[in-house]
Amino acid sequence: MKTLGQFIKDFFVLLAWLLDLIKETFIKLFKAQKNQIQSRAYIEKFKAIESLVIHQVQENLPSVPKDFWQTHHRKILRVIYFLVLAMVLVNFARCVYKPSHISVEPVIQGDAVSFPGVKKPLNGIKSVSLELGANHTLTLPGRLVWDEDKTAKVFSPFAGRIHTVDVQLGQKIESGQTLAVIQSPEFGQAQADAKKSEAMAVLAKANLTRSKELFDHGILAKKEFEQISADAAQAIAEFDRASSRIKSLGAGYKTVDQKFPLKTTVSGVVVERNVYPGREVSSDLSNGPIFTVTDPKNLWAVLEASEVDIGRFTEGTDVTLFNNTMPAEKLKGKIIHIADFIDPVTRTVKVRVSVPNDSMRLRAEMFIQAEIPLARVEGIVVPSKAVILIGDKHYVFIETELNQFVRKEVKVGSQFADKTEITDGLKMEDKVIVEGSLYLNEILREHVKSDVSKTGWIDTIQTYFNQLTKRN
Repeated sequence: MKTLGQFIKDFFVLLAWLLDLIKETFIKLFKAQKNQIQSRAYIEKFKAIESLVIHQVQENLPSVPKDFWQTHHRKILRVIYFLVLAMVLVNFARCVYKPSHISVEPVIQGDAVSFPGVKKPLNGIKSVSLELGANHTLTLPGRLVWDEDKTAKVFSPFAGRIHTVDVQLGQKIESGQTLAVIQSPEFGQAQADAKKSEAMAVLAKANLTRSKELFDHGILAKKEFEQISADAAQAIAEFDRASSRIKSLGAGYKTVDQKFPLKTTVSGVVVERNVYPGREVSSDLSNGPIFTVTDPKNLWAVLEASEVDIGRFTEGTDVTLFNNTMPAEKLKGKIIHIADFIDPVTRTVKVRVSVPNDSMRLRAEMFIQAEIPLARVEGIVVPSKAVILIGDKHYVFIETELNQFVRKEVKVGSQFADKTEITDGLKMEDKVIVEGSLYLNEILREHVKSDVSKTGWIDTIQTYFNQLTKRN
């Protein structure tokens, strides 16, 4: 114990020495600063810096501003000092100032909550009037694409170089019209094959005619006549094949010019053009189409429905479409196909909708929202977020007067994504709370907890006094 007491005594002596050292150090620093202030050292340094600034500005100014600066630089510096001081004071005041918060205590009577004394609507609490009747709709995202039944993606069957391009983007064309001319050695070979097979077929037909005459007069043997007939049939078949290929592509073979006219098979508008004169093209389909021709007055909307929505609608159902370019305009469409499989990546089902585009304001690849009607209710309907579930009962708050709210039990019917049908408990003249209902319900819940807590203490004290009375 003696050793511990000596340690504590020496520790306090050391602590007193440290305090004295710190005190003496601060006194020395204060005296040094005081001496510098009294000797006007800081003022001299400030004036020296100010003179340097004045000199530097004066040296770098042109003649006209330089004269102004020489005459009024003192006034300009005073204005600058005043603005800097004002900014410092304003920032200091903003840091120090703390706005007072006015708390509004609610008054609770049963299931009623009111805020007396508040003359304007409370922030965060919003009420709406009731609706009568509503449609249950399913909203699906999607995008617009060209109607593939009225769209032609044009590829070149031959490799070659673009000689001329005869159409422009947005141009209306008819079926069979030439889009471009391709200089193609492959097409030239096909022309040569067709012309050669034509000559062989003509020669074979002439030989067959002469052979038949000789055979009829007994001059030519039957075996030789049959061989000539077979050769003629083969030559004619080869000519039919070569000429049919050329004709099916909308080209000719009378002259071997190696110029292939690339034509469209549908009427419409050129919506895609990927060539220009001099460009090399190939017959590889993986390179994409050279032209795309479609009828833009008919589009498809491809929607993506989740697995749980399968079976909630059928083909032939009318659909309402919304687009950001026309937010106030409702577009009509009809479901024409529902995919038979689920996309393994997105886990959605593709739904195809036919969309008329007579106004020509819609474009392919636009994003849209589609509303598919599922059901309709005729009763009172409220926003789903206004309904509170407590246990197995449903409640809503209604606004009776300004900042006076009452919680009422209701019975719900059909429940949609954003709407809920109320079958009992509300009248059409009621105004239901859609924002702030959870806050009001929390006020009632805390009030009930407080009452239960107080009642529990009173019951405990009463029981204790009853037990004392019985003992006495």
